Order: sequence, then structure tokens, then C-alpha cells
Amino acid sequence: MDTLCMCLYFPCCICLLFTKSEHNVGESENSGYILDCVFIMLIVILHSRYTIMDSLLEANATFTLKLFRVLGEDSSKNVFFSSSSMFSSLALILMGANGTT
Repeated sequence: MDTLCMCLYFPCCICLLFTKSEHNVGESENSGYILDCVFIMLIVILHSRYTIMDSLLEANATFTLKLFRVLGEDSSKNVFFSSSSMFSSLALILMGANGTT
């Protein structure tokens, strides 16, 4: 995902930086460049959100696999669980216990 983001976003940013923006009669000359900068900042924010989500998804997958191994040790019984519910519950407990209780 990171490679795809880089391949798509950086050429777009370079084009925005080095092309002269058109402006209307009532606008200042820098207003087009300000919009370009805002667009670039949005791209950077989206890229950082994807990076955060990738690490969260990886942590959730690791947690799920470890939990499945522990709960599936007894092969004589069927196991049904929702790893996302457990992950969310433990995250809420962690946030609630962060500090004096």
C-alpha cells in the first residue's frame, strides 16, 4: 500500500508544485498555490492514516492468530469467537485503566 501511495501521490504533488496555477481577476496570485499546498497536506494526512491503519490491522491479525492458537488447543471442542469484539473490549479496558483507578 505504501508503494502504491508513493507512486500515485508524489507525481501529483510535483505537478502541483511546478505548474503555474490559474487565478481569477479578484484573487491574489498566491491563492492558487495555497490551494495546492492544502491539497498536498491532505495527501500527506491520508498517507499517514493508511500507515496507522496498516499497523493496526497487522496487530489485530497477530492478536487473532495467537488467540486462535490458545483457544484451539483443545481439539475435542468446537470454538467460536469474535476476535474483533475481544480486541475492541481489551482496547477499551486498556484506555479505561490508563491512569489512576
